[in-house]
Amino acid sequence: MTKSNLSILCYHGVLREVPNGYNSSGKHITEEEFDKQMSFLSNNFEIVTMAEVEKYAQGVADRK
Repeated sequence: MTKSNLSILCYHGVLREVPNGYNSSGKHITEEEFDKQMSFLSNNFEIVTMAEVEKYAQGVADRK
């Protein structure tokens, strides 16, 4: 992990199902889509916790 390749994703909301079949804000995704995205990310990127990011920023964590 380096500062130049660190990305932090934030989700506004994950819904079991879209109410009335319509997501008016466009900011929420279904559980199915979230699972697909997490699978893709874990297969293609190193996933770290916020605690690991904090340790890295403090110079405590191993740098790969």
